[in-house]
Amino acid sequence: MARPGKSTGKGKVAGAAAKGVMKALDGVLEDGKKLADDAVDAARRGRGGKPAATAPVSGAQAPKKPKKPLPPEVLENFNRGNQFNKDREPYYTARGGGNELTLDNGKRVDSYIPDEEIVSRKHTQLDKVKEETAVGYLRELDSKYSTDATVKDTEHARSQIGDAAGKKLSGDPILEVPPQDDPVPPAVISAADDLGITIRDSNGHSYN
Repeated sequence: MARPGKSTGKGKVAGAAAKGVMKALDGVLEDGKKLADDAVDAARRGRGGKPAATAPVSGAQAPKKPKKPLPPEVLENFNRGNQFNKDREPYYTARGGGNELTLDNGKRVDSYIPDEEIVSRKHTQLDKVKEETAVGYLRELDSKYSTDATVKDTEHARSQIGDAAGKKLSGDPILEVPPQDDPVPPAVISAADDLGITIRDSNGHSYN
């Protein structure tokens, strides 16, 4: 019978075996952890040692695509329209009017002579566009530049039309166009008459 407090030979062997198992188990766990870390690192870096693409952050905006340039014919028409405006503006300024005046509805009137004329300009041949397009020009003038609209009281407006800034538009509506090469379509003339709009070219000739 073994004395209390002293290990037997068999106990020593068992203890050593247990320690060996635990040491081996620790090694396995350590190797497993290392393999797992290596796998995560490889997944993050992707192929070829380069960082793998990450998923887009939720809510992030995709880069905007560059705008396509305008077709040459559209750009040319746009430039001609701008030049038409510039050429005509001095005519109205000399008569006490203003140009590019902002209204309280957010629109801009091309030219305005208080109590005389409310002018919208279109650099176009009315018989060369669709009938509904030409009539649309007239309806646009009627709705955007109605006598219910008020000229915003701005420094620009006061420098051009004085005390008429801040007051309601007042005058005859005019659709100003370049001299027309061919007769204006009857349907367009009829629509202008119905809306009380005068179609007039930059030479002062009225078509209705």
